[in-house]
Amino acid sequence: MNICTPRSRSIRLELWQAARLARDPAVRALAVTWCAPQAIGIVTAGSLITVRETVGSAVDEFVRDCRAAAA
Repeated sequence: MNICTPRSRSIRLELWQAARLARDPAVRALAVTWCAPQAIGIVTAGSLITVRETVGSAVDEFVRDCRAAAA
């Protein structure tokens, strides 16, 4: 595989947590409790830093959202 060949990319970050129904706490399931907007694009060897920055920005957004929810 040639790493210089452009490739498509799709980045989606989600936080899955155990959840319970308020009306029946015995019912448990995994649920998405937070997700970042999906990032779609093209990546080349020269633009790999962009992928890292995209993921970093999404993680920063998650941290801000968690702090806001805990305040």
